[in-house]
Amino acid sequence: MTTALQLLVAAPEQAARAARTVAGCAFDWCYFGTDLSRQAAVAAVLPGAHWIRVGDALTRVATEMKQPFLDWIDTIGRQQGNPVNWWASAFASSNPLESDLFLLVCYTRLVQEWLDADREGPRRLVIVEDPWLALTLRRHLARHPRVTWCGGSLGACLQDAIFWLAKVPRVMGATLLSAIRSFLIVKRVFRHAAHDFDGVPQPLTLIYTWIEPRSFLTPGTLTDGWAGRLKELLSRQGACVKRFTPASVPPSLLPRLQPLAEECVVTPRHLPLFQIVRAVCGWHRLQRLPLIARCRGWDYRWLLSREQLREWGQADFGYYRLGYVAMRELARRHGHRVQTIIYPFENRPWEKLLCLAWRTAAPHVRLIGYQHVWVPSLLLPYSLATGQSERAPLPDLIVANSAFNLARLLEGGYPASRLVNGGALQYEYLHAASWRAASNAAPAAQTGRTARTALVTFPVSRAHAWSLFAALVSEFRHPLLVDGEPVRFVLKCHPALPMERLSQDPVTLPPGMALSQAPLRQLLPSVDLLLYVGPTSSWWEARLHGVPVLKYQTDLLDMDAGHGIDGFSVQYCCRATLRASIEACLSEVVEKRPLPEHVVRRLFDRVDEQLWVTLTG
Repeated sequence: MTTALQLLVAAPEQAARAARTVAGCAFDWCYFGTDLSRQAAVAAVLPGAHWIRVGDALTRVATEMKQPFLDWIDTIGRQQGNPVNWWASAFASSNPLESDLFLLVCYTRLVQEWLDADREGPRRLVIVEDPWLALTLRRHLARHPRVTWCGGSLGACLQDAIFWLAKVPRVMGATLLSAIRSFLIVKRVFRHAAHDFDGVPQPLTLIYTWIEPRSFLTPGTLTDGWAGRLKELLSRQGACVKRFTPASVPPSLLPRLQPLAEECVVTPRHLPLFQIVRAVCGWHRLQRLPLIARCRGWDYRWLLSREQLREWGQADFGYYRLGYVAMRELARRHGHRVQTIIYPFENRPWEKLLCLAWRTAAPHVRLIGYQHVWVPSLLLPYSLATGQSERAPLPDLIVANSAFNLARLLEGGYPASRLVNGGALQYEYLHAASWRAASNAAPAAQTGRTARTALVTFPVSRAHAWSLFAALVSEFRHPLLVDGEPVRFVLKCHPALPMERLSQDPVTLPPGMALSQAPLRQLLPSVDLLLYVGPTSSWWEARLHGVPVLKYQTDLLDMDAGHGIDGFSVQYCCRATLRASIEACLSEVVEKRPLPEHVVRRLFDRVDEQLWVTLTG
């Protein structure tokens, strides 16, 4: 006779001892965490046990917890006294790409769901990677009759705390030295350059532009991969437009920026040295921790302490504060010359601080956020807590790139009065006749050529990207043959997560695999399949090109789950089915044609030039 599900919770290093505890009994196991190397090590010591995937269940729980979690974080924020420090923190944005707090909370809810279901089944060994999560589970379920423990003590958390506390002086010192070095380089490189605002007529529109190597693709001007031709569009209508940079620009790119000083505002030039020291040496501390730690009956003070330690031991907090000070100084000194600011909208910490700084020092300036990519369902910054639109530092207006994404923002709680559809500046090529002609050039599967090409795109999330990359390298050490010819794999990393950051060790790609830095618009017309892992919008572009799409499912939180589109079919695979799924897709002869114009416009609308002129007029 079977009994109600019994859980044994253990740390990864205790997996072998925990397995001996249930020796002789049927059991399965699952893994709570993002470190795939540790998960593989656990699998090696549990060769006979059945591994169960939790990714789908985790994503479902996350969908249910999304709004309660956002409301809880907002409640915490309203208890904090320093708005700059609060909005500069990673977990204030609730972004799963910057903080693990939402993921860890969802793990606790999944365990609670298993226990509440009271269903029959074998024993389940739950391997919990994070010691703070294990301690939270142990404190909440210590007396539960169906849960036993192997690890999860306060000692493991203490070791983790010592690790992060030891990083604090090193990180703060390195951040300060880096900021001062950049300050000195800026002063040297731009010592003879004209002042950013000399001879500039009023009113002025500023377009926030990230500075990367690809910013200099066009000689004599800055290339903006996010706002596209917006500067040229507005300038042609008589507006006075300049680009302006983040507070932190890679030092190696500053000399390349110097000849373009007249067409852009170099924000670091306006940052005094003493303000750099004050910003970087700021300190974040959660106030009223015992009063804010509870959410839906669980006490999460240990997870909040964990987030606090990581805030101290990482450089992001200091750089976000530095950005705030730079924007405030720019607004204080030159805000009277500025009428409108346009920036790429993702509702991240630096954006909130930009809004806060300009509202404080130059409240007359109109702030416009341009939603430039796509709106994944579980990328939480695209959703608001109840009533948060009246409290959070948001732009005066958010310009969506399509009616589809505008609807997603409305669903996320953004008020309709702040939303308009301005079209997709970044994806204008999708409406050009030349694009349709290029996309109609048939790839291998249609022309009778036997060689096939699979394009693989990776997201900015390292855990998700590494899950797919590790599976590819392992599975295709031996080439995949289709119609007697080896399949060619083209790997494209996210610009913010290049291969050298994705893999800390040098990587030797198997034969037939190659990295590419070419844009998708150049790669897609000549490929037979897109393989991707979310969160990314690359599959949208592929489907619009008529390219078949295969989504790789990890055992992690799927941030763009439920983000399907009527009439768009996406096949799924996992590690066990990866090779067979790719072979099946590439063996099919699919007529590849770009989708109709009305479908393209639904996802990436045509640019509304008159709207942009009106907004900045």
